[in-house]
Amino acid sequence: MMAGRARSGGGELTRTAETTGAEATGGGRTATLNLPFVTAQFRMPDLHVPSRDELGSAARGARSALPSRSSVLFYGGLAVTAAVGAIEWPVAAAIGVGSALASRRATDPTPVGRAGETPEARGPAGNGDRTGKE
Repeated sequence: MMAGRARSGGGELTRTAETTGAEATGGGRTATLNLPFVTAQFRMPDLHVPSRDELGSAARGARSALPSRSSVLFYGGLAVTAAVGAIEWPVAAAIGVGSALASRRATDPTPVGRAGETPEARGPAGNGDRTGKE
């Protein structure tokens, strides 16, 4: 056998270090397997290593998607009380959903009206009367 070549079962494996084209910048390690009807070529993938700034922005994005500590404690306590049987799980689910909806409403206070209606369209009295008369 020659260095860099292995032969078994009629196939020929060749390992080369090509330095042509785009592979010249990434190392370009390849392996070629020559079989009677097929030739397969395997290339080392070009991996992108993120910079410190990219990692920091990804961590900030993930942190903003997580709930606050008080929310985690509340929902965790609710789950524990349901798990030990202090309250039934449907009651715990209803409390959790209600609390989540109420907290969402508290952080995004948009006026409630008819579907597709803006607060200006309801009129100055806010009761649907466009003339402002009561």
